[in-house]
Order: sequence, then structure tokens, then C-alpha cells
Amino acid sequence: MKESVDPKIMIPFSGSLYVVFLYTMFQYRYSTIWTFLGAPLIGPLATAAFFAIHPLNPYKDFFAQLEGKQEAVTMRDATAQRLVSLLASRQARIFALKAGLLNSLVLVSVVALVLLFFRKPIPQTLRGGDLIAFAFLFSMASMGLQGPALLRWAFRNWKGMAQ
Repeated sequence: MKESVDPKIMIPFSGSLYVVFLYTMFQYRYSTIWTFLGAPLIGPLATAAFFAIHPLNPYKDFFAQLEGKQEAVTMRDATAQRLVSLLASRQARIFALKAGLLNSLVLVSVVALVLLFFRKPIPQTLRGGDLIAFAFLFSMASMGLQGPALLRWAFRNWKGMAQ
């Protein structure tokens, strides 16, 4: 689990995904202002809403299944129960929303900065399918940042939680 929380691994990984998605978006011939500004805003916020509604459970994901961890077995462990309850707490949900908002603001700021130097005219029409597709891509890349950020938050707040 340590590797998935290490910012030296996850920030470059998610950052490279963002760069690829941004490059694709700027090269896509049908991109509009809605796609440029909407997708980087909606994607990370959708991920934050997902983690706020469906709290992160590191014992129930795909990688836990690959490692052979069974949720029923790990949930009998007091430490595992404590981590899952901390990740499901109100404070964790608030942190998830704040992280998603910060993630969105950074991405929209980067796109806005690039658009300042964009030479060709940007269409104003709304292409819903493109907006949803790019928002989905940004959402998936945001999971690589926000999931580990939630785990790091939980480990920082571990001692503050009553046993």
C-alpha cells in the first residue's frame, strides 16, 4: 500500500496522464471552450463526489483482490476497521471534496493559461459527448491523485482518532 500513497510515484503518474489528456484535448479538432474548461473542472469534482459518496476502502478494491486480501478477513482486523472507519468519516469526505476542488482549480488554471496563447479561434458550441468523454478521462486521472491523498490524510490523522 505504501507505493500507492507515495507522492513521488503518484504525482508523476497522474501528472503524465493529465499531460496526455490535455495534449489530446488541444489536438482534438472538435474541441470547444466547453470541453477546454468544463472537462478539467468536472472530472476531478466527479472523483471527489465519488469518494464523498462512496468512501475509499483499500481492502475492497481491484488491487486488494489481486493480492488475495478478502474483505471479510481484513474487516475482522481492528486496524483495518479503524482505517476504513476513518476513511468513511465526515472529515475524510470534506477532505475529499477539498482535494477535488483544488485539483479542478489547478487543472482549469493550466488550461486557461494555455488558452491565453492559443492562436486559432475556439468554437463556443456545446458538444456534450466530447465534454463527458474528456471529463471521464480527467476523472480517472484524478483518482490516481485523490485516492492516495485520502490515504495520506488518514495516516496523518490516525493518532487523532479514538481507538
